[in-house]
Amino acid sequence: MATMRGSSVQGDCRANRMLECGLLPCVGMGLLAVCFAATAQDSPSAIPMRELLTVAGISDVQWASLQDGQPTSTLDRQLLMQVLFRLPQVRLQSVAAWSVPPDWPKITDAADTCRGSMYRITGRASRLTPVSASAEEAQQWGLDKYYRLEVFIDGPVPRVVVFVKTVPHSWQPVAERDGILDTSIVTDAVFLKLGPRNDESTVPIFVAASVAWHPTHAARELGVTESHVLLAGLGMDLRLLDDVRDRQGLMAEEREGFYQLLAAVGRTQRVDLARRVNGDVELRLLLDRQEYPQQRGELIALSGNVRRAVRIAVEAPDIRTRLGIDHYYELNIFVDESVQLKRHADDKEPMYYARYPVVCCVRKLPPGMPEGDDINEAVRVVGFFFKLYAYKTQFTSSQPGQPRQMSPLLVSPEPYWFARQSPPTSRWELAWGLGFVLVVATTWLIVWRFHRQDQRFRQSTLQRKFKLSEDASWDRIAPGGDSNDAGGRESTEC
Repeated sequence: MATMRGSSVQGDCRANRMLECGLLPCVGMGLLAVCFAATAQDSPSAIPMRELLTVAGISDVQWASLQDGQPTSTLDRQLLMQVLFRLPQVRLQSVAAWSVPPDWPKITDAADTCRGSMYRITGRASRLTPVSASAEEAQQWGLDKYYRLEVFIDGPVPRVVVFVKTVPHSWQPVAERDGILDTSIVTDAVFLKLGPRNDESTVPIFVAASVAWHPTHAARELGVTESHVLLAGLGMDLRLLDDVRDRQGLMAEEREGFYQLLAAVGRTQRVDLARRVNGDVELRLLLDRQEYPQQRGELIALSGNVRRAVRIAVEAPDIRTRLGIDHYYELNIFVDESVQLKRHADDKEPMYYARYPVVCCVRKLPPGMPEGDDINEAVRVVGFFFKLYAYKTQFTSSQPGQPRQMSPLLVSPEPYWFARQSPPTSRWELAWGLGFVLVVATTWLIVWRFHRQDQRFRQSTLQRKFKLSEDASWDRIAPGGDSNDAGGRESTEC
């Protein structure tokens, strides 16, 4: 199988670069928020969210018409519907900047000065009631239904009411049944008014686009598992998993969920996640299904060979600022497991793979692990299943009827890397090696010393022989030698 090159998350992120950079306005409200930012910063007494809503068409007269302590009137409901319609269009970066902890004494004692302010409310959702919009409201605002959520909080105000446009999918059957909930939530909500007193206490009323769901215990009726509880504890809003769609690339609706999941795994360590899994998951359990609502967000482990590991830079300013993510790494991993993949539910000729590709996005790589488009490194990843991800590869592009590869997409803090190492050397082998070197060195030194002594002996012997030879020659030519013997003898005889 051809390696996956230029695939997956990087390609889809490039396709959505305008969305990543925050340049795509939502029904014009993004531009309104940009235009308003300077005004809000220049006016310390301004209420940023209220002034933005005023620019969007909600007048001060409407805010002034709200009456505290009274049931919701027709005028109240009209303002409520306008706020519900506008809030989802406000950029998350602005919401994060403008939302503050509630100042309960100020809210209850000087409600007029707080209307339109955005507060971050943390508590336990206790009761959810669906509210149907009238035919006229539905036509005007494109909203058939919204929800009334009662939230218990820890503070001087024991209970608040939040009218919210969107709730998690698993809450909706509960709302239609009895509406009883007991789960932790966080919401950035706009203060509207003080409702009628209940049990000698004031009930503030807020409006929110959605609630961030952070359950603290598993609940089968809500589809919450231990993995979901772990994710929620790491700061992940589980409601965002409802926006994920399988067998697609990365969609604009999944952007916040994907990056929140990346941020969540960055708050833990791989060893902490590894303790929670018993073994590697079988790929067929992820690939045999057409939809994956139950598997989404589950903690799983996989082992295989990384054939591609590339660094992906995050250029979106809001993601860098809000979530602290400026890059991540995308791994293409081949798992040694043969699987058959159906392209649709009634597929009679599924695709067969001897080794199956998986895409994993991680916050960092182990020190020294190679990067690039053509590597081959053994790894094990422990992460959360995000979706069945569709992307183009050279292999799928060459196959008729299979324009995209389908791979599980995992998000993990860091892979375990099994680096290639030389065979270990035992202490005995090391000792024998050192001993051999010492013997060779000692032998060489002895031979060298004997050689030098032999040279010195030869030199001294030659010198003595040369000296003796010189002495003998001198005797022959000296007086009384052979040259004068005859004359001497002749002289004697005479």
